[in-house]
Amino acid sequence: MEDLITHDLDDSYCSVTGKMIAKRPSLKIELTGLALLRAGSKGVNQPELHNLYGESCCHTSMSILQNKHGISISRRSEPWKHRHGGTTHFNRYWLADDFAELKMVSLLNSLRTKRGMANIIVGEYFKLPNKPF
Repeated sequence: MEDLITHDLDDSYCSVTGKMIAKRPSLKIELTGLALLRAGSKGVNQPELHNLYGESCCHTSMSILQNKHGISISRRSEPWKHRHGGTTHFNRYWLADDFAELKMVSLLNSLRTKRGMANIIVGEYFKLPNKPF
C-alpha cells in the first residue's frame, strides 16, 4: 500500500497552470473520507489525520460519517507514544466493509460534483488528481 502521507488530499488540477485548484476547497469531511479510502484496512488515527490536514476532532468526523451519512466505520483503541515518552491511546478507524467503501465513494462524488470536480472511481484513490469539468 502506498504511504498515505505522500499524497495531496485536495486533488483538483488545472491543466493550463499545472497547479492544484478547485472552485471551492475540499470540505473537512471530504478530506477525512479520502484519507479513509486511501488508508484501506490499515486505517487512520487522530495524529495521522492531524499531520495530513490538521484534523483536531477525528472522533467527531467519524461520528458524522457514520451517523449522518450511514457509512460503517470500524475502530479499535491502540497505544500511542507521545512526545514526552509516555503512552496514551487513540482510536484507529477504517471502513468496515466493501459496502462502506461504496457509500464513501458515493458521498465524496456528490460533494466533488458540487465543487465542479470529476468523480472518484472505486479503487483508484491514488490515481488522483482528477481534472475539473
